[in-house]
Amino acid sequence: MSVVLYHFSSKGELVQAMVSESFVSVETLDGLAMVLRALRRLDARRRGGKRWTVRELVTKTDMPRSTIDAYLQGHRLVPTDKLDRLVTALGACPAEQHAFATARDRVDRSAEARLRAWPVQGVRLE
Repeated sequence: MSVVLYHFSSKGELVQAMVSESFVSVETLDGLAMVLRALRRLDARRRGGKRWTVRELVTKTDMPRSTIDAYLQGHRLVPTDKLDRLVTALGACPAEQHAFATARDRVDRSAEARLRAWPVQGVRLE
């Protein structure tokens, strides 16, 4: 089941938000990266242009290129403040921003739970 939300753009146009079951199922870095890349494509369609290059995202977010690459490829978990900057730069509406933040927190909790379940001799997580 997909949930589709709509909002009005700054120009007063009705715009479909990218909130669906894909967000609900995100529990891994790869999953979070997948929906970030999907937002990047959706933003291009909304603007009627090409998707932003990583170099352009560097300028829009004031984050290093390697950092943005790592987030888009699922190599690193995006800190909450940087996620907000990135999804805002990609034109996310408030519903999408909330969905991304929730998905990011779920990935963080899921990773922590996997670490706790993995016994490492001499290491104790509190």
